[in-house]
Amino acid sequence: MKLSNVKLKIQLLGIVGLLTQATLVVSIQLASAEISLPRASPKANVMQEIGLTNVSVDYFSPAVNKRNVWGELVSYDKIWRTGANGCTKLTLSESAEIAGKNVGAGSYCIFTVPSKNSAWKVMINKDETLSGTDGYDAKKDVASFSITPEKRPFRERLTFLFEDVTPTTGKLTMAWENIALVLPIKVETAKHAVANIEQLKSDSWRDYAFAARYMLEEQKNPTKASELVARSQELEKTWFNTWVKAQVLAAQGKKTEALQFAKEAQSMGDDSGFFKAFKPRIEASVKQWS
Repeated sequence: MKLSNVKLKIQLLGIVGLLTQATLVVSIQLASAEISLPRASPKANVMQEIGLTNVSVDYFSPAVNKRNVWGELVSYDKIWRTGANGCTKLTLSESAEIAGKNVGAGSYCIFTVPSKNSAWKVMINKDETLSGTDGYDAKKDVASFSITPEKRPFRERLTFLFEDVTPTTGKLTMAWENIALVLPIKVETAKHAVANIEQLKSDSWRDYAFAARYMLEEQKNPTKASELVARSQELEKTWFNTWVKAQVLAAQGKKTEALQFAKEAQSMGDDSGFFKAFKPRIEASVKQWS
């Protein structure tokens, strides 16, 4: 081979090598490039504690943006992921009753079938990996029910919110444009609270004192309350558990003993805001039981 041809091949190989390196550098730069831009449908989250149950919804919030939502942007009589970009996820820390159907603790996707003139179908599906309706399997629904939407004032962005929350109930509402879909939720707060008390193993007098108060005031069970307040005082005797002891005795009809403990709690009081909040009630009970 002539020397000139060898030199030409070496030069060509060098050019190819440089081009390959340049392509690799560009590819790496493109792969590592990151840019943050606003979403058309931003992420949103709402969480509400109902009794001892945490209920949360993670979703993407699309805007009306001068469009007709119902029947156009969101089709009637077709399954909808009830949001944008991905599955709208419902998470329950404890089991709950949603629109009369039992749903266990866990995370789920919410799907709906909007309707123009009748109730919407709502499905709670256990496949939380879905990003949309593709792959939806009705066999994985843990609950389904029908809800008639309500007319509401205009709302630009799809929003989930909680309304009318009590220690045992609440309403999870999806509102967008001029309608709202309201899902009633009911939880077994007392059942969970009593279970927690039954499993209580603590070195804190406060835990047993508040447990005793709950069993007395909410469960109307002075016998169990008496056991709990006794354990509280074994750990440490304070004005608060002495006052709880007085209330337990009064509930058992032992007014003379109740008066003794109420006076003791009164004398043990301090300058804390906590005691000041209870002081009027203690004084009133002392007068009543005297």
